[in-house]
Amino acid sequence: MADRACRSLRDPLQIAGLIPAAKTPAQQEQALRSVLYARDHALAALNAEGDGDCQEALRQWDLIYNGNFPQR
Repeated sequence: MADRACRSLRDPLQIAGLIPAAKTPAQQEQALRSVLYARDHALAALNAEGDGDCQEALRQWDLIYNGNFPQR
């Protein structure tokens, strides 16, 4: 979604034509901001995991899941 900037997708079954990510340009912009936020924190979490920093990785995942990331 980030690579496509939340633009419409072509229906793979060719029933509906284009499938929009949002109804309005403002909603599309908000969706893109949310997607980019999640992507950036997921990348930070993966980098922290790779560095062996589990505490930071869990913090990053928790940001994506709005404080509801399951922990042990």
